[in-house]
Amino acid sequence: ALIIAIVAAVVGIIALAAGIAGYFRNAMPVWLRILFFAAAAALLIPEIVIAGRDWGIWVNVAGAIVFVVAAVLNRKSP
Repeated sequence: ALIIAIVAAVVGIIALAAGIAGYFRNAMPVWLRILFFAAAAALLIPEIVIAGRDWGIWVNVAGAIVFVVAAVLNRKSP
């Protein structure tokens, strides 16, 4: 669990930095920066407990998926 938390935090910080800077591999439009901010938020949330169940890992997985999609879209944009 510690390794997952560290990896999620590192990728979340990278996503946050990309959203703030507006640059990952190429310059980004605003909508892509918003995707990176959403990925960062999902990756940096430590845990979410709803009705006694911990949803934190699933939020991290969703954040990782959004990060990968944003990175691929950024790479394809001119």
